[in-house]
Amino acid sequence: MSFAKGHPAIDEAGFLVGTRARGGVGTLPAYGWVYSVQMPDPVSELVVVDDDDSVREAVLLVLRRAWSGGAVGFRDGQAGLEHALRNPVAAVILDIEMLPVSGVDIARALRRERPEVPIIFLSGNPEALEGVPGLRPEAVLRKPVSADALVRAVMAHGSGNSTPSRRRD
Repeated sequence: MSFAKGHPAIDEAGFLVGTRARGGVGTLPAYGWVYSVQMPDPVSELVVVDDDDSVREAVLLVLRRAWSGGAVGFRDGQAGLEHALRNPVAAVILDIEMLPVSGVDIARALRRERPEVPIIFLSGNPEALEGVPGLRPEAVLRKPVSADALVRAVMAHGSGNSTPSRRRD
């Protein structure tokens, strides 16, 4: 039995369903066994930025169960970027295609201001990154993604000690 049976965003097959779910797009498996994964004891939180509310909430549901440092989500790219620049962050998980601030814009700003912060892209169109220089993401995952693949990427690349440094202007 799935951990989240009865949750309004879970379908009969145990998948978290996004608002734009068609033929599997926008879904994320929500099998209970994924939630028992123990990650290193982080001190920093994960930041998830995705303009699709149901996808963002599904990702947060999975990551909050797996990452003891917590996870926060942002619909607005600018708000997510500002949070990541000011707070200890283990990793930033970004959708690519968002308006008015894209995942590429956020990644560029993070690489400039906080290059130590791991960036994981989660997108239905990862090809949008082709030909974009300098981003150096730690991982690029295609939606729909399994909860297991998402947790593995965060385990492999998330850091527990990424704190903002004071910049000299």
